[in-house]
Amino acid sequence: MQYHLAQVNIARMRGDLADPIMAGLVSRIAEMNALAERSRGFVWRLRTDGITPEDLRTLASHFVPFKAARLFYNMTVWEDIDDLRHFVLQTKHADLLRDRHEWMDRFDRVSLALWWIPVGHRPTVGESVQRLCSIQEVGLSPYAFSFARIFQSPEENGLLSARNNAITTWPTARPIEGSRIRLRCISLKDARTIADIMTTDVSRWLASWPANPTVEAVTQRISRAQKAMQEQRELHFRIDECERNLTVGYVSVAKSDTDCKIGHLTYWLGSAFQGKGYMTEAVRLAMAAGFQYLDLETIEAGAHPDNLGSFAVMKRVGMRPIGERMVWVDNRHQNERSLFYSVDRSAFQALLLST
Repeated sequence: MQYHLAQVNIARMRGDLADPIMAGLVSRIAEMNALAERSRGFVWRLRTDGITPEDLRTLASHFVPFKAARLFYNMTVWEDIDDLRHFVLQTKHADLLRDRHEWMDRFDRVSLALWWIPVGHRPTVGESVQRLCSIQEVGLSPYAFSFARIFQSPEENGLLSARNNAITTWPTARPIEGSRIRLRCISLKDARTIADIMTTDVSRWLASWPANPTVEAVTQRISRAQKAMQEQRELHFRIDECERNLTVGYVSVAKSDTDCKIGHLTYWLGSAFQGKGYMTEAVRLAMAAGFQYLDLETIEAGAHPDNLGSFAVMKRVGMRPIGERMVWVDNRHQNERSLFYSVDRSAFQALLLST
């Protein structure tokens, strides 16, 4: 590997770090720095004591109007884009993104820039300002870009696709951690637990899951899912509640049979675990994994017109209506009308970074 990825992120804080309004952020800065440093692919970060008065004068050209005490500045280096994306969107760092409006004021200029650097290079504050200003003035380019449009490193030289990168980091064993739930790739030993929580009041909303399935039937289903994962066509996760280490549901993303850039999302929770916000968090994590590992451009989901809870989840993860289709329902052995929603990669990533 000849290149690493640099990132800079700036924001305007609602008060200086001693202001009580900033206490929620200040109390977690050390935790987030430590989390980053032990995350896979982390290379380096610019520490606060490494920013000089001259650096602050450089930042004044972009941080307008300039108030040093209100400036939040973060610059790090990572081995590749997947490692940075995982840290930003799939660790506890995502909690801070969700709540950042508690501590950050509106900032109308470009606040994030990514760029490739030679291995061993340590970017300067002045360099980061140049990248931010480039996006502000001319838009995204190989010189400076964002999650909305990623440019390959010079090393790749247009020969490696995002799909190749995804395959090298396929999530076979590593859990995906959320704030209250985690996702683990499904395994045969999960069959009994999944069968126990797949009750009639859950399956009645699902097109392909039977009511009260036997352990043997679930085992066969998981076996098929594992084969699809080995072929890197699908992702299947059990959803675990972190606090009690309980399996509470299931979520999957599968490539479309007709278009490999479109993924289909399915999800459900056991009835005892509904109404707690678990599903929204699980779906966000699963969709992020789907875009990353399956190299999808769009993810869609469908539900029965009366399944209002499912539509609420779709809307909270940025999906928008795209129409209706007839879907075969195994439980009732007939075609039924379903309403479908979808979101593309850039809109989903923008939502995660802005909410």
